[in-house]
Amino acid sequence: MSTFINVIIGLIMFGFIIFFHELGHFLLAKKNGIGVIEFAVGMGPALYSFKKKETKYSLRIIPMGGYCMMLGEDEEVADEHSFSEKSVWQRLSVVLAGPVFNFILAFILSIVLIGICGYDRPVVNGFSDNSPAKEAGVLEGDVITSYNGHKVYNFREILVYTQLNQTGDEITLSVDRDGKSYDFTFTPAKNENGVYLMGVAGGVRERKDAWNVIKYSFLEMRYQVKTVYLSLSYLITGKLGFKNMSGPVSYQ
Repeated sequence: MSTFINVIIGLIMFGFIIFFHELGHFLLAKKNGIGVIEFAVGMGPALYSFKKKETKYSLRIIPMGGYCMMLGEDEEVADEHSFSEKSVWQRLSVVLAGPVFNFILAFILSIVLIGICGYDRPVVNGFSDNSPAKEAGVLEGDVITSYNGHKVYNFREILVYTQLNQTGDEITLSVDRDGKSYDFTFTPAKNENGVYLMGVAGGVRERKDAWNVIKYSFLEMRYQVKTVYLSLSYLITGKLGFKNMSGPVSYQ
């Protein structure tokens, strides 16, 4: 039963994300005077629909997907309200509105998540046996501020860099210890699975005031975008194999 409920919740969330994406296209189309033939949430047969002015609004039976059907979107239509008759910048704004609205939604959800749960401050709170980082001088309570010169703001960024850095080369960690900055350089150790790890555990959930919730929501989006970009670029260039892509439940 729990699996079924999770599937339903997943479908609802997916439908909501698609709705927000298509809403961006819809609002910018209306703002630029483009005729919208239909704005639909879901796919398949319509469960409910109504028409207001030239636009049909519909809720469809399959909660996956949706669309904003615009006049002249797929073919040239000689009409002042046609998508094909609008300027390049107007058409571009409509096309980009969907992805922009996805970023807006991600930011809103980040505010909610961080406002409730806080953010994972990159504090070292444990070591594995024979940890290279511990042997180099890193201590529990140190706040990691950068990894090989890359500024970090949450512990998950360190997990990502560790997963992507499987060359066995030296690592330099910068940490904040009682207001003073220290650098530690060491070589990660290869575990029994052939994965190079620092032997560090960390991440302390910390709540902030309203201003910092907004700040760390932006940083959360930065983390998500950077993670996708680095993962894809490393996979495409062959620097990272699929066997190295794993979850964060391990010592790093």
